[in-house]
Amino acid sequence: MSIEEIFPLVEMSAGETQTIVEVFSNPTVKKYLRSLAAEDTKDLLNLPALSKTSTEIATAHSIVQGKLLVLSTLLSIAAPTSKE
Repeated sequence: MSIEEIFPLVEMSAGETQTIVEVFSNPTVKKYLRSLAAEDTKDLLNLPALSKTSTEIATAHSIVQGKLLVLSTLLSIAAPTSKE
């Protein structure tokens, strides 16, 4: 089974793309995503390093890093600016 069969290409209409841009450009949604990122970062910073193995710390770091990358991607969605 190929990766394309597992994750087929999903076509988005112009209207669907516009909806996504509108939602993720909303200041309240951006504020919420930033608060999620802050909480994930705090969780990582508060990890009791002395009572965890290096593998547990690396795993926790990888998980938080992945979450922050997703949140960063969502926060980067913005309406295109018009070039005049």
